Order: sequence, then C-alpha cells, then structure tokens
Amino acid sequence: MNKDFIERIKNMGNYTYTPELPEFSKDIEYRARKIIEDMDKRYRNNIVATMKGDSTIIHVRENNYDGRKVIQFQARTSGCNMKKCGSCWNCNYGIKEKSTVTPDEYVKEFEILIDKYEGDTMVMEAMGSVTDRKEFPREALLPIIDIALEKGRFKSLTLETHITQIDEELVSYIHDKNLQLPEDKRKRISFEVGIEDFNSENRILINKKGVTNEKIKQVYNMLDKYGIELDINLIYGFPFQTEDERIEAMAQNIKYAKKNLPNAGLILFLMSIKDNTIMEHMHKTGHYKLPNPWGFVEIAKIAVEEAGENYIGFSWFGEKEDPVVGQKKAYCCPNCQKLIVNSLKEINKIFNKSERKKILDELLKKAEGLDCKHYQDFQKELETIKNYKRKTSKRRLNDYYEDIINAETGAKIEHPYEPEL
Repeated sequence: MNKDFIERIKNMGNYTYTPELPEFSKDIEYRARKIIEDMDKRYRNNIVATMKGDSTIIHVRENNYDGRKVIQFQARTSGCNMKKCGSCWNCNYGIKEKSTVTPDEYVKEFEILIDKYEGDTMVMEAMGSVTDRKEFPREALLPIIDIALEKGRFKSLTLETHITQIDEELVSYIHDKNLQLPEDKRKRISFEVGIEDFNSENRILINKKGVTNEKIKQVYNMLDKYGIELDINLIYGFPFQTEDERIEAMAQNIKYAKKNLPNAGLILFLMSIKDNTIMEHMHKTGHYKLPNPWGFVEIAKIAVEEAGENYIGFSWFGEKEDPVVGQKKAYCCPNCQKLIVNSLKEINKIFNKSERKKILDELLKKAEGLDCKHYQDFQKELETIKNYKRKTSKRRLNDYYEDIINAETGAKIEHPYEPEL
C-alpha cells in the first residue's frame, strides 16, 4: 500500500478547472430535465412490468457477515413515493401498479416470518420508506413494531426510511414500547436513511430530492433525545465525477459527519448501475463510468481511521443479490471482488477500530500481490489524472443535458473542443 495515500488524498485539488462556458438558460435546463423525467417514467413502467405477478407480501433477505447476521424484512408495497416523483436517478426501488395487501395481511405474514429468523440486527423496510404513511399503513407498521420488539430474536431493530418520514409521534411510540420491556429484552433502535452525500451540489448529480442538511440535523437531534440512533447511507461512485473527486467527496462526507453528527452511523455503499434507471442511460451514452472498487477500499480505510466516534459500516459492496432488481456491479475482476467482499464482510462483524484497521492493511497488502495488477492500475490512474485540467461536475452534467436535447431534436448544441475530463 502507498503509505502516504491518505495524506495525498487530503491534498487533492492540484487540478485546475477549464473556464466555464455560459450557463444554460433555465428554459434549456428545464427542457432537458423534462425529457429525463419522461424517460424515467418509461423506466418505472418497466419496473412495474417486472414486478407484475409478484405475490410476495414480505420478502426476507439474510446477510451473514462472518457470523454477524443482518436480516431484512421488506414489505412489498406500491413502491417508493420519492421515486415516483423522479428522485434518485441511480435507483429503481420496486414500483408496483398498486398494492392490494391489507394491513392485517402484512401483520399476519410478519408474525409467521418472525419466528423463523434469529440474528444480530433486524431491518424493517418497504419498497421505499417503511414509515411513509402513503406507502405503508401505520395500521400495519405499529403492530409489526410491537411484534418485532416483543418476539424478535435480535439485538437491534433498524427502520429504513426517508429523512422526511421520521415523525416524533412514531419515535416516541417506539421508545416507550421498548422501555416497557424487561431491560435484558430491550433492543437498540435506529433509523436508516439514504442521504448519499452531505454536499447538496453533489446530490443534484443524482437528482436526490427532499434532503437538506438542516433536516438531517433536526432529525438527528430529535432521535438523540430519545436515545435512538441515526444511520446514514453514503454512496461512493457518483456520476459526473472522476475517481479522485469521488474519493475526495467521500472523505469530506466523513469529515462533515464527525463534526456535525458525531454519533451517527455511516453506512458506505459502492455504486452499481441498476436496470431501468437514468444512470443506466448515462452509462450507455458514455456519461457514466462505474467506480473503481479499489477507490472504495481506500476510502474505507480513511473512514475507519478518521471517523471519530461515528460507526462505519458497509453495504451493497458486492455481497448482495436482489431477486428482482438487475444491476451491473463495479467489479470486472473476480479475484478483486472476492478479496474485497470477504474483507469487508469480516470488518462488518467487528467493532474494534484497531482490528478493523488491521484487516484493511492486510487487504491492501494482498492487493499489491494480485496477479491482475488492478490495484496498481488504480494507483497509476490517480497519478495520471490528478494534474489534468478538467470540467466541473456541473459542466459534465450540462454535457449530459446537451446530449439529451440533441438526441431528441436531431439538432446540435456545439461547443469548442475541451479536455476529456
């Protein structure tokens, strides 16, 4: 491993940006986004077709991180309301034409399933946000929470949702119910939310809607009042960013959380390309390159070493397959994938920071010895691109808008020659 890697990442920014072209008029940007919106609706129709005939009421996924079991109970609903609004170009959370499952049916199915599983963490989720009343009825959620707390053979309970869908009435209810249990039966409670990036300018790059840092802080403080934790999902591999910019962005995320949300858990995701998404279209048209998984490993090391009291976890880094959602992963080498996935699984089972550092050091040492040389290629790539003149992320997004309009109209919005980046 390059010993000064972390210091070198901190000092990134040696590159200079090319002069910005005049900004798009609001009319042109609006036009491009309307075309994307129409594309997204067609993709969502494809997802509906994929989900057609699915009679599952609650889908269960078991993830075993070298003995630490995380069991996800996903209620099949009519889908994510944020996705229906066009949010998250990277996401294709399941959307059904409609859900005919009644609250009683959800509860009865959960009662049957809860007795079949035992583990460390139970995750309750829907196709989008399990606490969104419009997606998942409270008449089902509250009895299911009661059953999970009273009968669940788990140490902790996590509810996955959107940051705007965590109300104090529900939080107070869960807190009081948990407190009524004998002390040795009480669960660690947390809410898990997809923020993806703390930088609002970066969130625009995937059209992440409804998230503000002010709201995150507000919910964080409210949960803290009840002794309930907030776990925040962050994604490595945004579109319209080069690899060094992705590393720098995630390093800034870790720094932001350490300063502003010191007790929040941070769950790091490795971006993949989901079927029927705008980002899949970006990839096909040359506007998106999958992240290098070794960049994810390097940022994992930075996170573990510099996150302070923030818990660092890893998810969707290549260890999971979805029975419905097709995706293209960042890995192109089975040897790299096996080494990275097994190491991060091992890290997910332990909480001791020094032991985690040791695993990452061993992982990077093994990476140096791989016959494929992909880790060395990654290091060379960073050295090659760091001093380039380059476009800003916003300019690259605007390039995509231009191509969207050109493809629809057959016209050509031309600009002088510019560098590749």
